[in-house]
Amino acid sequence: MPDESPFYEVSDAIAEAGGADMLKCYQCGMCTSVCPWRLTATMETRRMIHLAQLGLGGYEGDALWRCVTCYRCVEQCPRGVGITDVVAAARSLMAEVGSVPRSVSAALGSLRASRNPWQGDKAQRSAWAAKADLQPFGAADAMMLLPCCTNVYDARAQKGALAFARLLGLAGVRTGLPPSGGICCGDLAVRTGVKDLARQIGEEQREDFRAAGFPPAAVLSPHCLVTLTRSAGISSPVRHYTQVLSALLEEGNLRVS
Repeated sequence: MPDESPFYEVSDAIAEAGGADMLKCYQCGMCTSVCPWRLTATMETRRMIHLAQLGLGGYEGDALWRCVTCYRCVEQCPRGVGITDVVAAARSLMAEVGSVPRSVSAALGSLRASRNPWQGDKAQRSAWAAKADLQPFGAADAMMLLPCCTNVYDARAQKGALAFARLLGLAGVRTGLPPSGGICCGDLAVRTGVKDLARQIGEEQREDFRAAGFPPAAVLSPHCLVTLTRSAGISSPVRHYTQVLSALLEEGNLRVS
């Protein structure tokens, strides 16, 4: 690291944006050692956090945007540092000045305009559900299904959503879609620190649950699960599809033949 003087105005800005936990870090390097990215690429999480602590240039490099906020570093950190919160805070500063990777910028633009990062047609959001005979959530339904944008707009991933819907039908679980037809969970906005967009999508998600009567819900993506329960503040029980299937198997409503 070059011999430079700390620039605490930058570190203070990161702290105020939600990254104050970085000040608890004592640079043990656990985050760097457990990061899954190390299997395929250089990922110096410890160095990024230290540069952010000092307000020095370099924290906004590739590592900042490579992080997928899987929370593995957070779970292993001996100091309990909310490393993913620091990442989101630093990204928010970059987003404020328009300094984000081109690919991320395009996805954010689509998310803001069409409520999905895939640049997909908003009107086609529920088109896949016709194959599984799914309708908007109604009084007779027991669970609301929220497919990930990937399951909606990617033909290969769509097969997973259809298979899960059919398994719910075989188990006798009546399922419906969000009253609005569904929108993105907002994971991208949360992870990139675009707070106004994340707040808007969170409000729209809560309105969908409110309109449906706050039913239990199932999601197909772990990112959707984390975003809805931790960021959007959804009070209804939300489970990942693997949790739902596990419960159905334990209860005997599904059997593996």
